[in-house]
Amino acid sequence: MGESIRSDLHLDEAVLGFAFSGYWLVASVAAFPMAVLTDRWGAMRALRAAGLGAFVLSIVFMGAARSGAGLVLALATVGLAPALATPAVNVVIMSGVRVQRRACAFAAASASPVAALMVAGATAPLLEESVGWRVAVGVGGLAAALLVVWLRGAQLHRARPAAAASGKVSLRPLMVMMAGVLAGNIALGGATSFAVVAAPTAELDIASVSFVVSACACGSILFRLMYAVMVDRRGSDPFPGAWMMMVAGGVGFVLMAWGLPGTFIVGLVLVLVPGWSWIPLLVYGVTSRYSDAVAPASGVVQGAYFVGGVVGPAVMGVLVTTVSYSLAWLVMGTASLIAALSVLVQGRRLPPFRTARVGV
Repeated sequence: MGESIRSDLHLDEAVLGFAFSGYWLVASVAAFPMAVLTDRWGAMRALRAAGLGAFVLSIVFMGAARSGAGLVLALATVGLAPALATPAVNVVIMSGVRVQRRACAFAAASASPVAALMVAGATAPLLEESVGWRVAVGVGGLAAALLVVWLRGAQLHRARPAAAASGKVSLRPLMVMMAGVLAGNIALGGATSFAVVAAPTAELDIASVSFVVSACACGSILFRLMYAVMVDRRGSDPFPGAWMMMVAGGVGFVLMAWGLPGTFIVGLVLVLVPGWSWIPLLVYGVTSRYSDAVAPASGVVQGAYFVGGVVGPAVMGVLVTTVSYSLAWLVMGTASLIAALSVLVQGRRLPPFRTARVGV
């Protein structure tokens, strides 16, 4: 859909990149406050608010995105919805899911944006041609609202308040590790924003790459679920799997930088399948290590993830506009390897992995 928006509003890649960055900027700034709000409201109430908010904000997006500046502001407001939904989902999993199923639960939860990309890649071209990209955005917001209307569930065990938890557990080592993992989020932000737009540089058409992205999104869902089953069965620490997937993504970016049709497709598969599947493993590893401080720990992880979404598209937009896509992909590959090194080294300084039930 990014190409349709860019053509309709007559934008270049740099402006499009900064527009996507505005979305992630608001989400990153709101990450920790929304985590605290989730702890105060309760997970189910926060999820309902996030879904209904997504619908309202999609309507705002449809009306406000009339220029480059309007697109930036509209996408920025939409970023509030995931900032609230993400910590709520983490609290639900850590409070209400059995230890033997938590890795699968995190994998399933993290699959929602991937599934959205898969569905968008398959249906967006048809919707854009028939009703236009604005209506397509509204349809997505309506789907979110209808979903949360049907949410059911008893009150879950509440995580300990952030102030009490943070008094016992230091989040400083986590912040140091996430500073490195931020590089991996930058790489993912660049890839998901520009993979389709970059298709002509590898002598591929946009429609074909769009469907490849959808197929990779489906593959990522299956891959992370299958790996999560193995983690649950073994009861193993998910961090090693996370950093190895980051390395695979780094290799994929290098292949994409070659600019040949075959290497671009193979690289894209590595980036969007294993290279995009480490997120639930990282979240599970962190929340299990900080099981008495799920909300604040989620805020730290979520903030770093969203900041990567801010910087990634902006860096990609500037690099492809001023230099080339090849250099941009190499920069993203380097960022993925830095993230892997951060989890491998700094992850050892975090509290030990544990699988005790959360909720008091």
